[in-house]
Amino acid sequence: MNAIDALKAAAEANGYGVKAAYTPPQAAKLLGIGESYLYRFIHSGRLRAVRVGKRFYIPASELARFLEGEQDTPGVEARGR
Repeated sequence: MNAIDALKAAAEANGYGVKAAYTPPQAAKLLGIGESYLYRFIHSGRLRAVRVGKRFYIPASELARFLEGEQDTPGVEARGR
């Protein structure tokens, strides 16, 4: 099972359905990590997120990339809060 199939299965198992992007609480649950770790990955540049207003959304493609073990986002610099 590849990362995309695993992500789809986890999303459906958690009742989220397949989406283009997930909120941080949803993404943390799909990845099996805590929300604080998820935010650390976002702020360090290891996980790309889109900010809309005050909210973050993590693209499903980014979650699949992260699950595949590619934890260095190309072209993204680490930045502070």
